[in-house]
Amino acid sequence: MCSVLLKALWERPRHREAILQEASQAGRQFVRFVNMLMNDTTFLLDESLESLKRLHQAAATDWDSLPVNEQQGRRRQLALDERQCRSYLTLARETVDTLHYLTAHVPEPFLRPVSFVF
Repeated sequence: MCSVLLKALWERPRHREAILQEASQAGRQFVRFVNMLMNDTTFLLDESLESLKRLHQAAATDWDSLPVNEQQGRRRQLALDERQCRSYLTLARETVDTLHYLTAHVPEPFLRPVSFVF
């Protein structure tokens, strides 16, 4: 995701300064970037919640009452849902962290009503 790349750039002073300069100008591209970050966050959190819902349903299943082949299929799905949920939450955390350090250093673009139009 772009938040991971941005974080790597952010750790280099020269690149951080360029990012801050672009952000402080609140240019159209930066506002668009912020909107994409917010959309990514919404998507990732939504997918995380859906995965958690499936995990909860799987936990409530009476596994012993299911045929062996269905148990195997559900266990595979459970493992997949666990991995996906972990990935979605990790990426969501990275994206929220990106929004956090950007808003801490350059709050102005985030205060403009246009930056929150999806």
